[in-house]
Amino acid sequence: MKKYILILLSNLFCHQLMAHNAQIKGVLVDDQTKSNIEGAIIELVNTNFKTISNANGAFVLSDVPKGDFTLRISVAGYSELTRKLSLAEYTTSNLQLNLTPRKISLQEVVIRPKTDLTRLGINKINLSKSPINSAQDLLRVAPGLVIAQHAGGGKAEQIFLRGFDCDHGTDIALQVDGMPVNMVSHAHGQGYADLHFVIPEMVDYVDVNKGPYKASVGNFATAGSIQMQTKNSLANNSINIEKGMYNNNRVVALGNLFKFKNVNTNLIGAFAYQYYGGYFESPMNLNQFNAQLKYRAQLGSLHLFTAQAIGFTNKWNASGQIPIRAEESKSITRFGAIDSAEGGNTSRLNISTSLVSSLNKGGSIQQQLFFNQYEFNLYSNFTFFKNDTVNGDMIQQKEKRSIIGYNGAYKCNRIYNKFTVSSQAGIQLRSDIIPHTELSNVKQRYTFIKPISRSAIQENNLSAYAQKSIQYKNWNIEGGLRYDVLGFNVNDLLNKQTIQNYQGVWSPKLNVYYTLSPKLQLYVLNGKGFHSNDARLVATTHKEILPAAFGIDIGFISKPTPKTLVQASIWQLNLEQEFVYVGDEAVVEAGGATRRVGLDISLKQNIGKRISLDADFNYAHARIKDVPESESRIALAPPFTTTGGIQYTTLKGASASVRYRAISNRPANEFNSIHAEGFALLDAVLFYPYKKFSFNLIGENLLNSKWKEAQFETESRLKGEAAPLTEVHYTSGTPINLRLKVGYSF
Repeated sequence: MKKYILILLSNLFCHQLMAHNAQIKGVLVDDQTKSNIEGAIIELVNTNFKTISNANGAFVLSDVPKGDFTLRISVAGYSELTRKLSLAEYTTSNLQLNLTPRKISLQEVVIRPKTDLTRLGINKINLSKSPINSAQDLLRVAPGLVIAQHAGGGKAEQIFLRGFDCDHGTDIALQVDGMPVNMVSHAHGQGYADLHFVIPEMVDYVDVNKGPYKASVGNFATAGSIQMQTKNSLANNSINIEKGMYNNNRVVALGNLFKFKNVNTNLIGAFAYQYYGGYFESPMNLNQFNAQLKYRAQLGSLHLFTAQAIGFTNKWNASGQIPIRAEESKSITRFGAIDSAEGGNTSRLNISTSLVSSLNKGGSIQQQLFFNQYEFNLYSNFTFFKNDTVNGDMIQQKEKRSIIGYNGAYKCNRIYNKFTVSSQAGIQLRSDIIPHTELSNVKQRYTFIKPISRSAIQENNLSAYAQKSIQYKNWNIEGGLRYDVLGFNVNDLLNKQTIQNYQGVWSPKLNVYYTLSPKLQLYVLNGKGFHSNDARLVATTHKEILPAAFGIDIGFISKPTPKTLVQASIWQLNLEQEFVYVGDEAVVEAGGATRRVGLDISLKQNIGKRISLDADFNYAHARIKDVPESESRIALAPPFTTTGGIQYTTLKGASASVRYRAISNRPANEFNSIHAEGFALLDAVLFYPYKKFSFNLIGENLLNSKWKEAQFETESRLKGEAAPLTEVHYTSGTPINLRLKVGYSF
């Protein structure tokens, strides 16, 4: 029987070989960085032969008859390339085609079904445009996203997006090079996402997706998801030295470490060190080290291998939040501290390997293994002497964890006479192993008082997804389905008990795009997502493990003039519940079902060839459902945010950019009885290249506004007060801050 099966397969295979006339295979490579180019359209002019390059930059055109043809390659961000080919029967042409990168102007953008703004370079990182202190600042490329720091620059920033106070990542999923950033069941809070391990100068582009509409992203992708991709290659070596006010010193070096004969094989490295004294009266003394190594190798003609390691350590002091009454009484200034012993230290090691394999008939299989080793130690005092009038209320949150993960994905793009079909399917596995996570009372960091919570946790997430997009004429219909199963194992080390639980969840997606003309596209996005609850909350309540989020966006992308791009949408997002495990107190904070309705508007405009403007306006109406209106506010949910700016670029590449960011007043509690104050800031960047040198003058808060960065309603007691008081506590935002950055490329 086996013999007949082999004969049948052999005959089918031979028939396939005889059926095709000729074959064109190729790989597309960036002429400057030597990286592979995905998503390019390859076609034989005046024929129906057309395809799309895969994740390796590879493409295949099969069954091509003999004759003379013109091969044309086009992709956003590169000059179009044509090549004359003369094909004989039964031949295979193996090509390596180098494309020359170029800047894309709005005038060249044509709206097609499912226009990809990321590929058009809209979200390409331009460090000469915005003030960038750390990789956390790169999140602001997402329209309407605002961040706030409140623990000395070493702690993950608080994130606001689409009417969410995402805390440090509860409702926004962050990834870097395919590796998850959000930490589940973290000592400080669920979804804790610290991006400080990323060197900003190594980031190539940022892919922003608002809402739960992407099948390849699961946990935490409710308000949205952001994927960062670091550079795979460098055009040249560089070193940057930065000096700023408040004793801010930073050095960054990027380089090609080894040159290989194979142009598609490279080893690059990056290093950064920063010391920042800070503008608070108690010095921050931030010491941060970053390093990254990335190796890529072309293995034969079908496989691309990548291995990288990212290391990071950070140590700092913090002044923390101060109560308004302390400043008003002039017992301290707005840059003072109630407890100057706050601060912490953290470290992270990421190791990742990936293999992208091209398939003979097009498409690719991508596989990634990653490992993270993480440590965290944070000292905070939010309530001062509320609970302990002698020693104070300082807490220590610490943990160690390892994360082991796998990402596997199949991708394929097919172009037929009337249809373009894109398929994607994948499997993802993540296991967080936390042998020790702790919350304790301490005094001045080093005197232990008592434990509040101690646990050992293991949390596993296995998921599978599939997504297919069909483009027909002016329509693009995209459907996706995702299934996640999460398992929780919590060993309460204080109460000597172990609790296990697990649950699965389906997440369907359906997105429809209709392009009326090259100037206007309409779209409707529908999807279900979820955020997992903290394992310790699951152990406490035994329910509401994976509360669902149901989202819909209705909007358009338009080019009313050749130099204007407008995107707008109305949206709604309903969450089943928003329970929170409060890591600062080891208690569960109740949160019911919520509804958010909003409007997003983004504008981009070119004036002539040298001036560009952009602005984003984002409104959100956020309410708790099924409660009286007087108790329905969602604490710290911002009703309005806006960002924007203007940039002028000269013929020789020099530029001047002025940008603003603003957030409105927002309720500090569900009763709307007190408010967190909004702010509006003005920043600027001057960039000047000279031969192999570059000069950046960076200014933040140019108007020297007195603004409150992070704000919370907190009940606290100061030394000597008879009883605790409840009011807004805040961290002062930076005063006017100037920095000079000098770079040298070689």
